[in-house]
Amino acid sequence: MPLPSHLHPQDREGDGGRHTRILDGKAPTKDSVNAVEGVPAAFSDWVEAHSDRIVQGGNLPYFLRDNKRRVDAILGMSDNPNVAIKVKVGDKEYTLKGLIAECRVEPTENGKIYVHPDHGKTELQENLEFARWRAEQFGEEVVLLPNPHGVKSADSYNITRGVLEEYKRGHTASVNAIDRLLRDGAKQADCVILEIDCDVSPGMVADAMNSRLKRAGIKEVRLKIGNAEAVYTRDVIIRDGFKIKPEDFHNVSAFRSRGSSLEKGVEPGIVANADAKLSKLFGINKKTPQEIAAERHAKRTAADVERIQTDWNQSRSSNVLIEHLQKFGDLEGHYGGKLDESSAYKHWERLTTEQRLNVLAKGRFTGMLSSEEDLDFCNLYLKSDKEVMTGILQEKLENVRYGYNMEDENHYVFHFKNGKKIFFSEDLDKPLSKRDLERLDWVSANSGLSNYRYWCVDEKAKADMMQQMGFIEYRNGRIVASWNGKDYLGNEIEDKYIGQGIIEKGKDYIISKRFARLNTHDEVATTLSELLGKRLEYEVEVDVNKDLIDLATAKGYATELERLSRQYMLKQGSLSKVVLGYTPSEPMEFGSVFYNPKESTKKTLSLRKALEERFPDKAINSSRCERKHITRSIATHEFGHLLYQFREEVPKQNILFESELQRIFYEYRQNVKALIKEDNMEGLAKIFIGKYGNDRLSEFMAEAFQEYKNCRHPSKYALEIGKLIDTWYKK
Repeated sequence: MPLPSHLHPQDREGDGGRHTRILDGKAPTKDSVNAVEGVPAAFSDWVEAHSDRIVQGGNLPYFLRDNKRRVDAILGMSDNPNVAIKVKVGDKEYTLKGLIAECRVEPTENGKIYVHPDHGKTELQENLEFARWRAEQFGEEVVLLPNPHGVKSADSYNITRGVLEEYKRGHTASVNAIDRLLRDGAKQADCVILEIDCDVSPGMVADAMNSRLKRAGIKEVRLKIGNAEAVYTRDVIIRDGFKIKPEDFHNVSAFRSRGSSLEKGVEPGIVANADAKLSKLFGINKKTPQEIAAERHAKRTAADVERIQTDWNQSRSSNVLIEHLQKFGDLEGHYGGKLDESSAYKHWERLTTEQRLNVLAKGRFTGMLSSEEDLDFCNLYLKSDKEVMTGILQEKLENVRYGYNMEDENHYVFHFKNGKKIFFSEDLDKPLSKRDLERLDWVSANSGLSNYRYWCVDEKAKADMMQQMGFIEYRNGRIVASWNGKDYLGNEIEDKYIGQGIIEKGKDYIISKRFARLNTHDEVATTLSELLGKRLEYEVEVDVNKDLIDLATAKGYATELERLSRQYMLKQGSLSKVVLGYTPSEPMEFGSVFYNPKESTKKTLSLRKALEERFPDKAINSSRCERKHITRSIATHEFGHLLYQFREEVPKQNILFESELQRIFYEYRQNVKALIKEDNMEGLAKIFIGKYGNDRLSEFMAEAFQEYKNCRHPSKYALEIGKLIDTWYKK
């Protein structure tokens, strides 16, 4: 058969011809113009697309079996057959070859560590310690995986063992702490490496593992103590009576543990006692309790001793007060009781605010607590009857009439049915008439040294009394009602109001008892200046202009400013001056915060007449506000400006706050535009802050803060802004 004319002469002629050499069973030459250097691109693409099937083996096409060397070269499997395996991280799937290509190699003397650039920065150092242990100690190859945002995923992929692994380190010596680590690990990988780095017993670790794996799908737990490990499978761990024993541990790769049973021929004890942490865990060379106590005592500083003594005193005082409160219902002296009033106060004085509130809860207190007081004194208001309260009140006023008004006796505040104001006993000079007594609807102690009692004729009167006195009502240690829907620390409570009494009271403004009794603008200025100085810890000048603001509005503003200064910190400089009543530069200006950043960070907050157009269920020009809070809403708005000023040079500590604030504002604006475009007015009404706060970031923040503080059901973005401000600025 003649050779085709297109073949190279060398292939057609003589013994050196390629075709002749092939027919003769010899290897073809490599310098022919028709020489083929590799397989077609389509072949390579097909092999990579079906890598999973190829790696698993089985029944493969003949062209793969006949070209195994070339297939291995395409998949990079010549040195490591695992690199063609696919690894799923979150919602993304990688080939191991592609994953390794994105990683940097961490220097090691044994094994290999690949670190992906998207591995979490916060846990990188700890996970590198785990990975280095696996590589250096056992010669394994480990990939620290990318950490997808918002998705639970494993810390690493162990190439040598072909499994995803999650690393956990326990620092707290309790069954619950170890259980939480295993619970979290189960959400991230089937294999968990758990390092114990605390003074916990093997029994506690075993109990936690046994309990959790009966509920979680973990297949294997590798327990790391120091540089030693023990490997336990799920079947072993969930057995009744599961124990962790010293002989389960090894620290060289030749002694691979099989859980509760080791490989034959391995001497278990040669590793178990070699590690100091392992010895400590199992009580080998364990110190006596006396030795441990002596070591701890030697390390204590004077501050440690003082702290320990303080903690002990506070714990003892709390227990004493709780016992007394449970038995007698108050913290006053009683015949047969262990405490007199002086002792009770000494115990109370030792406690923090949170510990005092805990005494009320555990002591099952029933009565009223005033949120307007500092809780410095154990002033607990107990329910009484009209005869007792009016008798004490009349006796006091009778003494006043005859010139026996003593400084250390109680004072009282009371209200008449359908009356517009409250009265204070220290302002009167004679007893109430019989007609006055019949018209009373509530009486409460106001200040003094003992006998904190109250009486009210019905629930409506109680609602009014709570509003005026700033009361929080307790029943068996639980808050059941509050004048402002919040507890003493300012947290929202479930049962905010007594029926609808407080809501329907219809007050146009709320005035605390600190300001209610004041009769002049100057008294309001002096009192507010003193209270702000106490709250902010520096002097604040207050000017109340009687010609430009009425007394009731000034009291309402003063109440709100004092309340907010008690709850929030001013991180960006001091408030130097408050002006109540001023002439604005624009007719529609109701308040302002002025400062000159070139000269000083000090600010002046000014307020004038109250804003009238706010609604509790919708935002039109302004954000939402309960009707009873309308007057103080301007003060809340301007205090929001006071908390944070948008400057050209933002202080470093507030960059994160402003960044998150801008993110919320941008999301709000985008949603508003989208809803308008869709003509979805119902959806828009639910999130709209109002026209005034819709365009500028600073006004958006102030209006949202106002709604958050003064509306029982703030909208989505008002709630987000309020919580953001609480996180950064709340005391």
